[in-house]
Amino acid sequence: MSAAGPIRKLLIANRGEIARRIIRSARAMGLGTVAVYGDPDRTAPFVAEADRARGGTGLALRSPAASTEERAAPSLPGASS
Repeated sequence: MSAAGPIRKLLIANRGEIARRIIRSARAMGLGTVAVYGDPDRTAPFVAEADRARGGTGLALRSPAASTEERAAPSLPGASS
């Protein structure tokens, strides 16, 4: 237990089946869940299964493909790949 008290709720920033497994495990432990999602996931099962969900246009969520492309991009001007 931390100085702030026991954990009562989990913020889930995963998607799809991983998020659903986290939600099921959290429920089994008696914890509430909050899922964050982007517009493409607004009708996904994990959004409906979470106790609460926050998302929409205001969230800037990147896809794993975008992250991979960003890591592959040269970090120095004029650097060749």
